[in-house]
Amino acid sequence: MEFLPDILIYIQTVKKYLESNKNTKDYFLSDVDEDLFFQNLGQIAQINFEKNGEPQLSKEQFEVLRISLQIFKQIDEEIKTEDSIYDYIPNDIKFYLK
Repeated sequence: MEFLPDILIYIQTVKKYLESNKNTKDYFLSDVDEDLFFQNLGQIAQINFEKNGEPQLSKEQFEVLRISLQIFKQIDEEIKTEDSIYDYIPNDIKFYLK
């Protein structure tokens, strides 16, 4: 997905913040795919920008993102270890957002 310049700037700001705050980085990025985290962060920021004119995520949105990515990872691991009848595994946060 391609993002607007405002969204890209916001993503870069979050990346810099996480790089300079190890505990926060560990909280949000340990055990998850960083690329998937920032892709979904951008999608939420895009929704916020379209609704409010500002891309910033709320604390609650960051928490939903963190938990969702942990769930995606858990599902992926379970699917790899077991046979499944499911063909589609949602790794896209928009699946959960209105």
